[in-house]
Amino acid sequence: NNYATINRYILDKNTYASLRCIKATCYDAKPVISTAGSISGGSTAVNYAIKIKSTGAAAVSCGGLVYSWYVDGSLLANQRAATLTWTPKYAGTYEIVRRASVDTDPMTYKETKTTVIAYSPCMGRTVVYDDQGNNYNIKEMADNRCWMIQNIRRRDVNHRHANNGAAVDNDGTNKHLHDGVQANDVNHGIHYIWSVAMGGSASEKAQGLCPPGWYIPTDAEWKTLEMAYGMTSGQANGNNAWRGYNQGTRLKANGNSGFNATLSGYNGTSYFGVRGYYWSSTQSGSYAYYRYFQNNYATINRYILDKNTYASLRCIRSMCYEGTTAAITSPGSIQGGSIGVNYPITIKSTKTATVNCGGVAYSWYMNNSTTPIAGELKAFLTRTFDKPGVYVFTRRATADNGTYAETKATVTVYSACSGLSTVIDEQGKEYSIKEMADNRCWMIQNLRRTD
Repeated sequence: NNYATINRYILDKNTYASLRCIKATCYDAKPVISTAGSISGGSTAVNYAIKIKSTGAAAVSCGGLVYSWYVDGSLLANQRAATLTWTPKYAGTYEIVRRASVDTDPMTYKETKTTVIAYSPCMGRTVVYDDQGNNYNIKEMADNRCWMIQNIRRRDVNHRHANNGAAVDNDGTNKHLHDGVQANDVNHGIHYIWSVAMGGSASEKAQGLCPPGWYIPTDAEWKTLEMAYGMTSGQANGNNAWRGYNQGTRLKANGNSGFNATLSGYNGTSYFGVRGYYWSSTQSGSYAYYRYFQNNYATINRYILDKNTYASLRCIRSMCYEGTTAAITSPGSIQGGSIGVNYPITIKSTKTATVNCGGVAYSWYMNNSTTPIAGELKAFLTRTFDKPGVYVFTRRATADNGTYAETKATVTVYSACSGLSTVIDEQGKEYSIKEMADNRCWMIQNLRRTD
């Protein structure tokens, strides 16, 4: 700082020092772009940014290069870096082009391309099925996430029915004492304690009782939903308080959001029609955070609830964010069996499919057909056969980007008389037999044993 002159000397190469660059001069040569380099795309959700990375730099024989970016043929303004951060507004597949141009001649250039897939939160679907085959309406909410807009109503685990005074139904203990669909199940769902809702997990975003590709929302995700409808961050962070302005009204049943948070009570019969308690996957010791709606409040209460309380449950769909490509991590497994002609058999789901992000869509195929069985979208399949034979069933689990994995099972179908027309008794006498209208094999002669 106190010298007007400049020192020139040698410096240890391990020293961290500043750096300047100088442009290559072409002189009488014409610049030639030897490579456009390379870029990598990926997948993201609508309204979530993705970074298109530079996996290889462009190169020119002399002079400088200028980058420009195009999405589906349209130039993006003021984008000159080797990488691009871009946010898709609509679902679809986009072609991303990075053009490397000679800085003195924009018409001399080379391009490299990649693809970005943008998913809508609900992937255009309006319904999802749980592993028990119950269907739930789903909707993209203002937080750009896909939520169930009905409460979970699985009956294959410990549960209580809303506004039903029957005892807790413990699966495997008292064999579903009040199992079967109850009067309020579709509109109000079923109540679960936290550990059952979470499927025994203690981790945030646990799948729990949710369908594959869905999970129990965190406390933070509930806040994001609330703020998307106008609650401030300061209000959202309030604890044991009625927060916001009219977000409760908007998110409750008949509100203008379509979220349809019903006042389904808790512990079976407590405050049905007055309060709605909804679990999050965020715990606090022997408690877990929940949301509390009430009929005479326009706001929403956030607090912690004893984990042994039976409360309602909603699920939120997983998303594939920047740098993550949807993939089925396991197709799960199914179980076949044997059955008589004209008798129904259920090909059971013995293990659900899993996906690293996004949702899972099931489809079913029979005997290696490439055409799926129409209308069969559940984790299990019930079929009745009118002909004997061996049938191979394939359950395909498909991720949001179309990749899939499959699992297979075999069903053997017997005719009532197994193709026989006679049977012989232990005394050696032969009798004619016939398949009757009840789909059973009967003797059509009377027994005549004399021993």
